[in-house]
Amino acid sequence: MGTVCHTLIECLKMIKGWSAKSPKHVPIANMIEFKTAGDDMAYLGGATPIKWNTSELMASLDAEFRSVFSTKELITPDDLRRDNLTLEQSVLKYGWPELESARGRVLFLMDNTGEVHDTYVKDRPSAEGRVIFPNSSPGNPDCAFQKLNNPLGENLANIQEQVRKNYWVRTRADEPIVTVTSNDTTVMRDAAFASGAQIVSTDFQGWGMAARYGVDYVVTLPGGAAVICNPINAPEGCDKLVLENLKK
Repeated sequence: MGTVCHTLIECLKMIKGWSAKSPKHVPIANMIEFKTAGDDMAYLGGATPIKWNTSELMASLDAEFRSVFSTKELITPDDLRRDNLTLEQSVLKYGWPELESARGRVLFLMDNTGEVHDTYVKDRPSAEGRVIFPNSSPGNPDCAFQKLNNPLGENLANIQEQVRKNYWVRTRADEPIVTVTSNDTTVMRDAAFASGAQIVSTDFQGWGMAARYGVDYVVTLPGGAAVICNPINAPEGCDKLVLENLKK
């Protein structure tokens, strides 16, 4: 996959630069996936494999985020916790920051589970002091965000329920290749939009990207918008508020 930046800090500075020019933007959610080069790639001269298995390494990563963004420019687990409650308890009781207070800020969400997740929250059960919101499950003290990639079938009702409870959810509108070669290219996309998941990911965000498969498929919000009112938990008058902001 191509990229226009070569280091994490370089990428973060690009986000910060855009944010500074658009200070009233809605909060920018960034998915962070912890990867490591395989031993075969290292042998061929590729990057040295990173084993994300120490708290010290995780702390150094958090420090990179904070070297670019100030505290007031970030939304972190510490911002959500209240009244000596766990992160999950706080989210369930109080929810996430209101839109106006979150404008101009960024947040980071973990893609990984397993060892990476466990290392990141070791001795920090509610992700205390961390920058990234862990990818967790209900019942865990660090659960404010869930990655539920499949919105089809009974999963749709589950995602809607998690959103109603105040969790943030990421789902997918398609599966690479499989969706565009199926008999129904839009069923997963339509379910994703109906789910109320705050983040809907796609591999086909522009017209023409699926043309090689003989399909005219794309995932965009109505009118090319970056955000829309949530169909599950948007407050009354949300549509009017969106229109007013578009005029600004």
